[in-house]
Amino acid sequence: MPAPLWTNGDSSHYGLNDRVRDEAAAKLNGSLMLIAPEELTVKVATQGAEFGAPRRRVRADFRHVGSRYNLVVTDPSAEWALLAAPDAEYNMKDTYLCVSLGEAYKDGWCYKLVAAVIRKQPL
Repeated sequence: MPAPLWTNGDSSHYGLNDRVRDEAAAKLNGSLMLIAPEELTVKVATQGAEFGAPRRRVRADFRHVGSRYNLVVTDPSAEWALLAAPDAEYNMKDTYLCVSLGEAYKDGWCYKLVAAVIRKQPL
């Protein structure tokens, strides 16, 4: 049976269920999960303008085991291909995601990241 992505309930400014407090993360088993997401949409958009640091980002918005997530995509191949495309939302089918729980950031949070996008068809 599929498991949720560690713990839910904490979200960053642009994300959804995308982080875990570092002290809670230290008690979790494992930091990688391979999932077959439901309703996957990849979004390419500029973020951070309101903080004075605009940057185009790629995010995966999906459902998994009844919860919705919005996570940054850090897969270099997927990120490169999608950043070459116009800002838009791209629906993806037949796609697996390798989700990683990163090490603690300086703000005390461990962020959930899409480390790999695995598709039957190239991006």
